[in-house]
Amino acid sequence: MDVQHKKIGIWGFGIVGKAAAALLSTQSVSITIMEKRELTQQENALINQYHATSIHQDSVNDFFDQNDLILMSPGIDPRPYAQQYKHKFITELDLLSSAFTKPIIAITGTVGKTSVTHFLSTLLNRTMRVATAGNIGIGMLDLINKQEQFDCAVLEVSSFQLEYCRQFQPHLAIITNLYSNHLDRHETVENYLAAKLHILSSQKKEQQALLPIDLVSFKSVHDLVKQHPEGFSFFSLHKPSISFDYQLFWIENNQIFCKKNGIENSIAHVTQFPQTSFAINWLIVAAALDILGQPFNFDSSVDVESDILHHRLEKIETTQKITFYNDSKSTVPESTLAAVHSFNNQPIVLIVGGLSKGVDRASLLIAQLPKNVVHVICFGTEKDQLFTACTQYGIIASRYETLQEAFIAACTYANETIPVLFSPSGSSYDLFNNYQERGNAFKKLIRDCFTVV
Repeated sequence: MDVQHKKIGIWGFGIVGKAAAALLSTQSVSITIMEKRELTQQENALINQYHATSIHQDSVNDFFDQNDLILMSPGIDPRPYAQQYKHKFITELDLLSSAFTKPIIAITGTVGKTSVTHFLSTLLNRTMRVATAGNIGIGMLDLINKQEQFDCAVLEVSSFQLEYCRQFQPHLAIITNLYSNHLDRHETVENYLAAKLHILSSQKKEQQALLPIDLVSFKSVHDLVKQHPEGFSFFSLHKPSISFDYQLFWIENNQIFCKKNGIENSIAHVTQFPQTSFAINWLIVAAALDILGQPFNFDSSVDVESDILHHRLEKIETTQKITFYNDSKSTVPESTLAAVHSFNNQPIVLIVGGLSKGVDRASLLIAQLPKNVVHVICFGTEKDQLFTACTQYGIIASRYETLQEAFIAACTYANETIPVLFSPSGSSYDLFNNYQERGNAFKKLIRDCFTVV
């Protein structure tokens, strides 16, 4: 992307804004920073260092009118200004694409993207120098000045980062899945998918995409595939019952199969993977490695355990024989359902809470809960809605304001054979700053009340 001699407005001076300002300050551009909060002395010093100017968000109209291009931090909702100024929007992914010359593997999806990003980076790192970046690892724009240290980059990217990007062209684009999420911003599933599809919509013919098979049912995906069929591969947890014309990966009899040019071959065995994650994540990783032409000889020397994977079905045992599972990273109903189903028929106490982000958790979660959930503990801002849904569907439930109250209640229903699953199914922002803080608070409650093994 050519930004030379342009006036660039940076909306938000957090991690992304600071990285963008540092990068753009090395080019022949004019930079204006807009923030709604008061900037710190250190931040003002940075702005002076970058020869930039700053304005308060009260002057938002002047900000949009006076700049040629606008780069927003992903967490900022631009909808009030999109109709008039969308043509000016750029993203950190656009800046990265224009300056990072090494191959990029980009991963997005509603759930599973952090695990897949971590596993794929770890396995690729056996044969090449891999940078892990985006929502985990290094900041994306920080990669540019460090790219000589790496052979490729594996990025975890969100719908907010993708929504307005113009020319992102990863070597391999992966979508792990698509469930209703962030509808408080995207408004419809179709809009949410449209944002996700920017991960591949600007790809060149020689670049590849790996998608779940059910996305083909969306017209927008079907049209993209028809334009460039040789660039798409798909995966499915089970072999489809109908004929499928594209390269396909699936699991059958504990083996991962690939159908390529009409020929089926087993490429890996599921039992060789650690039980750190769901089988579908390993299927995606195996498929990605096959597409990239990389070996998939998994052995015990490969360390896939990571702090990144904390808060995802993290098992915590106690000497009092009550077992807890910290699944704070579950911020959508489908993720919580997957966690619940991983217990098969074992009775569990389930703690849910957080914010729904515009998603109907009554139909997508509560109505789908299996009978092994013996009690649902609802907490937080939406406790009443969740409790009412449980009552509607005949599920035993109780409700509490705080996580501490919910935890104490859950312990009264748990015992040696009935563990507690903390899988909120909503975002953390009603009571916590992020899912990590929420998960750590849950683990602290366990440590305060029990002796952890």
